[in-house]
Amino acid sequence: MLSAVSDVYDGQSLVSWSPDGLKVACIAQNRLIIRAHDSLDILQVFNCADKVDRTEWSPDSEYILCQISKRGITEVWSASDSEWRCRIDEGLAGLSRSRFAPSSREIVTVADFQVRIAVWSLVTASTRHLRSPKWSDRGMAFSNGEAYMAVLTRKELRDGVAIFDVQTWEEVQSFALSTTDAADLAWSYRDNSLVIWETPLDCALHVYSLRGEMLHSVLPASEKLGIRAVKLAKEGLLAAVACYDETAKIVHSNTWKVLVELPHSDILRNDPSVKFFREELRDGHAVNQHVYRHGGSAPSRPSAVEYVETELKGEAVTLPSIPRPEMADKVGVSMALFSEDGAFLATKNERHPCVVWVWDMHRLALHSVLVHRFQIRSMDWDSSAAATGSQCRLAVATGSQHVFFWTPSETFVREVPRNDFFVHRVKWRPQGPSLVVAMKDRFCTMRVDS
Repeated sequence: MLSAVSDVYDGQSLVSWSPDGLKVACIAQNRLIIRAHDSLDILQVFNCADKVDRTEWSPDSEYILCQISKRGITEVWSASDSEWRCRIDEGLAGLSRSRFAPSSREIVTVADFQVRIAVWSLVTASTRHLRSPKWSDRGMAFSNGEAYMAVLTRKELRDGVAIFDVQTWEEVQSFALSTTDAADLAWSYRDNSLVIWETPLDCALHVYSLRGEMLHSVLPASEKLGIRAVKLAKEGLLAAVACYDETAKIVHSNTWKVLVELPHSDILRNDPSVKFFREELRDGHAVNQHVYRHGGSAPSRPSAVEYVETELKGEAVTLPSIPRPEMADKVGVSMALFSEDGAFLATKNERHPCVVWVWDMHRLALHSVLVHRFQIRSMDWDSSAAATGSQCRLAVATGSQHVFFWTPSETFVREVPRNDFFVHRVKWRPQGPSLVVAMKDRFCTMRVDS
């Protein structure tokens, strides 16, 4: 694999690709900077009113919003017209969350304390207020066909769902839920049902029709600590339910039956079909086991590293792990990501902070295990059209100076050639073959050609 790394840009954060992959946006102090995706030359610079908390591109890549929660405002800028700008002021209601509607010409905001939802038109400058949501940062989802928006609500200590037509913003359906405390929701692949799951205290996931009928209870309530996240494969057949019990449950979205529970145990049994890779120094020195177990700390100077494959023959392998922590956010499967075609699932279990598990969704079995020297900070699948089947590519960041890559046929490591750059986040360009490589206040891009 050939690779090339761009210059490093200091003092810039909140880096994101535009959906069309032609631009890169980042924040430098109070400035929004838009760059070309290939040369990273500056295309536009906008001065924001204050510190920006988050940014988001419109689906058509024409606009980008900057959420400034401290002032309760959302600023919207045009990527092609430096003279056009819009400011949305929530006033005394405050601002908790801003996002684009599918039309790219409307902004949906949630006021502080979930007082209300407001829909702001960039075309007519009109505003529409909707009923109060239960959450500001979750519990709201647009259908895959982009025709409807579903929102979790809570009134008189009872959960409910409201569904809105995104053309008129009229409420077309609402119904009460039998949940104890709903955490989030998602649309099914065909947009004919809603998947709703409880907060971690209640291990339960339910499927509701759009008329409010409960169709399935996938995970009936139990005494175990429950669900951390639910991910649906883009091709629609499978859903992964990441749980606090250190399993990822694979559910078929037609029958809503659990096909298999994928365990994340300390012992990796002897299985010739499983590929085992360990990050090692190229100078031949073994890495101390406590580094794998606790994640160590990133070195001040980069070392040459590589993935070393070990055949699982004879005795079972004990994976590096840490004692079971008491804090809930340090328990269970915290990351679960499907590849673009749904052929593979990558997971991270908090008790094995340096390990990435890659599962084959055709066999519903473990394919590869990747053990690193430092804790997994981020991972992302190549989402380009070519990255399917044997061409799937997973990028992994561990807070070191390296980016780790996995494909079904090979693994490789690439280095950012700068001593003070520690990779905390990776994000593929939507069309490939480049990815953003970022830490808190600096970034670069890396091109990886096959």
